Amino acid sequence: MKKLIVLLFSSFFLISLSAEATFVVVYGKGGVVNNPDGSSHICPDQSDKKCASISLPTTGTDGIMTVDGMTYNVEIIEMSIIGRDGDDFYCNGVIVNVK
Repeated sequence: MKKLIVLLFSSFFLISLSAEATFVVVYGKGGVVNNPDGSSHICPDQSDKKCASISLPTTGTDGIMTVDGMTYNVEIIEMSIIGRDGDDFYCNGVIVNVK
């Protein structure tokens, strides 16, 4: 019985977590380019190659980005969503402030 309760609680937690976040796949190439204003342009060159991923809460502009195997806390400055893949979105390039 305890295992069932733990399983139900874990499932509810995962469902709640996924319902509170938006996942964006960033396509492009070129890694990270640091701009003179202190922001960073992630995957600046257009490509159909997956370059990074972002997890954003449903409100606000702060999120978690994974690029080149590294994870960063970021504030999204500019991101143009160009499509949807199921529940996820995708874009080409993104400009962020790394926190």
